[in-house]
Amino acid sequence: MYQLAQQDRDGLLAELAAATLPAGGWPVYGAMKLIMDILDPKLDQPDFNAIALAGLQFLRSNGVPPNRLSPNEMDLWRRLRTDDAPWLVGRPLPLDRLTPLQPGEVRRVAQVFPGPSSNVIYVKQVAPDSCVAVIDGEWSEEDPRRVQNEWYTAQSLHELYTRIGEAFQTPCYWADPELEPYFPLPPSTL
Repeated sequence: MYQLAQQDRDGLLAELAAATLPAGGWPVYGAMKLIMDILDPKLDQPDFNAIALAGLQFLRSNGVPPNRLSPNEMDLWRRLRTDDAPWLVGRPLPLDRLTPLQPGEVRRVAQVFPGPSSNVIYVKQVAPDSCVAVIDGEWSEEDPRRVQNEWYTAQSLHELYTRIGEAFQTPCYWADPELEPYFPLPPSTL
């Protein structure tokens, strides 16, 4: 495909647009990924723009959160959209009705994926005005020893849950019921 794009870029884009734009969905998403791999993502050409926008709209309509887009995809979205609409609109933050942490309590609040190798998120209070989120996970794919690393620090549990929710964007495999309302977006349908 790269060779075809070098020989006749506009012809290739016209053929891809004719084949994938009417189909939409996965075909146009695949075409978007292809042209972004073989052409300059800053290219401003009608068929390129139409394919890229349709591929991005496919992702958006299926609730793919913005943190799952590449920088080039987000740049294309900003350049090609026809209005100031954000990628997705999240729900408002919940009121702070969290169960306070007890002295010395380490609370499990999320597990990223099923299975024993998944990262697990814990929260704990380290001072009266300081809470920390800790990631418990394997050292590496080759070394399954569990290690803990501080992830976020905040002045309150509410602020910490807000940062965790914003980092994930959509619900993970398992989350404490009190953390659930802090995920701004529903699960993606893809």
